[in-house]
Amino acid sequence: MNRRTFLQTGLTLAASAFLEHCDGYSTLEQSIEIDHSIITAGNIYFYPGTDMITSQELSTLAERVQSNFNNVGIEFKSISITKDFPQLDRLDLVLLCIGYFPAPLERGYFGGNGINRDNNIKSFFKIPYDEFLISANVGYINITATSSETTRKINLEKMTVVATHELAHGLGARHLFNKECEDEENIFTINFGESCQTDHPSFMITDISTLTKSELKTASFDPTNINAMKKFIRVILSDEKYAYPQNRAHLRKRYLSEPIFI
Repeated sequence: MNRRTFLQTGLTLAASAFLEHCDGYSTLEQSIEIDHSIITAGNIYFYPGTDMITSQELSTLAERVQSNFNNVGIEFKSISITKDFPQLDRLDLVLLCIGYFPAPLERGYFGGNGINRDNNIKSFFKIPYDEFLISANVGYINITATSSETTRKINLEKMTVVATHELAHGLGARHLFNKECEDEENIFTINFGESCQTDHPSFMITDISTLTKSELKTASFDPTNINAMKKFIRVILSDEKYAYPQNRAHLRKRYLSEPIFI
C-alpha cells in the first residue's frame, strides 16, 4: 500500500466512522435511485449587499433558485429579500449578494472560511452572527465574478447557477468530479479541481465558466446530491443537538469533505 492509498483509506474510514455516528449517515453510498419525496427545509434570505443587481433582478434570481430546488422535491418555508440579518433556525440560510469589495472574492462561498476570516466580509457588512452560525447558515455570491463581458441575461443565468450551488452546499450537496480522478488525494486544490471537473452540466461542478449558455439553462442536480440534501435535511430536523449552530457546522463540514465522482 503506497502513501497515497494509505492516506486515502485512512481519510475514508475516518469520515465513514464520523458519519455513521451522526444519526442517519451510515454510509455515503452513491445511489442512482433518486429520492422522489418532497421535503421542506427552512427559510431562504437573499441579502442585497450591492446596488449592482436591481430589486427586480434579485426577485427573479430568488424565483429561479427556488424553482431549481422545487424541481427535485426540496421546498422552503419562504424565500425573501431582506436588508436585515434575521434570527436563524436550523435550516434557514442567508445568501449575501456582494458587488465590488475591497479584497479579492471567490465566485461564491458557503460557510465560515469565506466570511469569518478570509476577506473580512463579516465586519464589512456588520453581520451579527457568531462563527458557528455563519459556518452553518451563511454564504455569498460575488456579482462581479458573473458580470463580465456578457449580456445582462447571461449574467442572471450564471448568478442563478452560482446561487443554487452555494445554497445547495448549505443543504449538504457536494462537488462533482470526474471518476478518473478518484485516486487524487488533493482533489480540492485548484490544479486538481479544474482538471478533474466532470463535463456534466450540474449545479455542483467547481467551475461554471466551462458551461455553455445552453448548459446554464439546463443545469441540474446529480441524483446523488438530490439524495444527499434530503438526508442532510432530515438529520438536521430530527435531532435536537442540531438546534445548536456548532453541531450543524461540524456536520456540514464533515459531510462535504467527501466529493462525488461520476
